[in-house]
Amino acid sequence: KRRPNEVIRKVPYLRVANVQRGYLDLSEVKEIEASESEIEALKLQPGDILFNEGGDRDKLGRGWIWNGELPECVHQNHVFRARLKNTEDQPKFISFYGNSEGQRYFMEQGKQTTNLASINLTKLGALPIPLPPPNDQRRIVAEIEKQFTRLEAGVAALRRVQANLKHYRAAVLKAACEGRLVPTEAELSRSGVPPLNPDSTVKPASSKAGSKLSASPKRRDAAPPFEPGQHPLARTPTDRRQTHGRPQSTATRKKKYKEPTAPSIPTDEALPPGWSWATWDQIGVSQNGRPFPSAQYQETGFKLLRPGNLHVSGKVVWTDGNTRCMPQGFADENPDLIVGANDLVMNLTAQSLKDEFLGRVCITAEGEACLLNQRLARLTPIIVLPEFALCLLKAWRFRRFVDGLNSGSLIQHMFTSQLAEFTFPLPPLAEQTRIVAEVERRLSGG
Repeated sequence: KRRPNEVIRKVPYLRVANVQRGYLDLSEVKEIEASESEIEALKLQPGDILFNEGGDRDKLGRGWIWNGELPECVHQNHVFRARLKNTEDQPKFISFYGNSEGQRYFMEQGKQTTNLASINLTKLGALPIPLPPPNDQRRIVAEIEKQFTRLEAGVAALRRVQANLKHYRAAVLKAACEGRLVPTEAELSRSGVPPLNPDSTVKPASSKAGSKLSASPKRRDAAPPFEPGQHPLARTPTDRRQTHGRPQSTATRKKKYKEPTAPSIPTDEALPPGWSWATWDQIGVSQNGRPFPSAQYQETGFKLLRPGNLHVSGKVVWTDGNTRCMPQGFADENPDLIVGANDLVMNLTAQSLKDEFLGRVCITAEGEACLLNQRLARLTPIIVLPEFALCLLKAWRFRRFVDGLNSGSLIQHMFTSQLAEFTFPLPPLAEQTRIVAEVERRLSGG
C-alpha cells in the first residue's frame, strides 16, 4: 500500500516479549522498516500505558508505562497503547490497576481460540477503573512504589542468604568428604573414646533394612585399636558379586560378572587415617531407566520418575506440574524398574551444566514407588550408606568430575560407564554413620 517513492527506514519496535507485568524488558529490542508517516502514527510518547493483546492467558492485558527509554520507538499490533485524556491522571495508577484487579476483567472478557487468548480495543476501552482524584492517585502510587522498594530489598536479602546457604552447604559437604567434619575412627581409637560399632547400626546397603540409620546406635564397651582391615572396601567384592547376581531383569541375569574398575589414585592428596581411595564401580551398582511412551501419560496411575522431579535439595519432588503417571500395567511388566524408598537416582541428561542439573543426585523418601524413566539411573551403594553416598555425589569432587565430562554440545549427557570410573575417598562404615549424622545436624540447623 506504500507509494512507489515512499522512503522507509528501520526503527525500534516493542513486542509482547518486551512488555512485562509491571516493567519493560528492553534487553532485546528488534527493528522494523517503516515509513515516516507510520513512525509518526505509532511512535510511543512518555506516559503511554501499554497493554498486551494476549497470547497465553496470563499475558492478557499485561503491561507497563513507556517513559521514553528509547529516543524513538514504535509498537507492534499485539501491543495496545493508551493515552490519558486528563493529563492530571497518573499512568502508573492505571497500569497498577490493570496488572492487579483488572486481570479478572481481562480473563472474563478475553477471547479464547485453540492455543491463544486475546482482547480487542473495544474490550480494553470498556475496562472499568475506580478512579480517585489525581492527588489521591499520586499518594497511592507513591505508597505502592515505597512498598515495592521494601519488597525488592527483602528479595535481595533473601537471595544473599540463599547464596550464603549454598556456600555453607558446599563447605559442609566438602569437609564431610575429606575427613574434616568429625573425628576419624583412628583418632577416636588413639584417644580411647569408644567409637560406634558399625555392625550394630548399619547393614549392607543392598538390603533395604540397611538404608536407614539406627536411632540409638550402640557403642563398644572399650576402644580397641583401629584396624584398617575393617574398612568397607575390604568387604566390597563379595557383596558386589551378590548384588550383581540379583535377578533384576533378564538382561542383568545374562551379564557376566566383571571385576570393578580400580581407582586412579591422586599423588598430591593424602587421605585421613583409615580412609581408602575407591571408585563407584567398586562400591555401587548402576541401573539405567527405559523410555516410557509419553502418549500414555495420564493424571493418575503409577508415577513415572523423570529428570524434572529431581530437586537441587537432594529430594525427589512431586508437584501438579511435574507429575506424570503411567497405566498400572507398565509397573507390572517392569518390576525391576520400580524405584522404592531410600533409593539414589541420578539425572544423566541436561541442556546445560547450569544449576548442577547434569549428574544431579537425589534420594527418595519413605513409601516411594515410581517407574525409572530414561535419562535417569538408579544407584545402589554396597556396604556404603546411601546417605553418605548422597553426600559424596553432591560434593565438589563429583561436581568437578561432571564438569570434566562437558562435550561442548547443546545437550549434555553422561553415562553410568563414566560414573563407574569416579574416584573418591571412602571412610570406614562407622565413620560414615557419624558423618551423615553431623551433616544432617548442620544442614537442618540443629
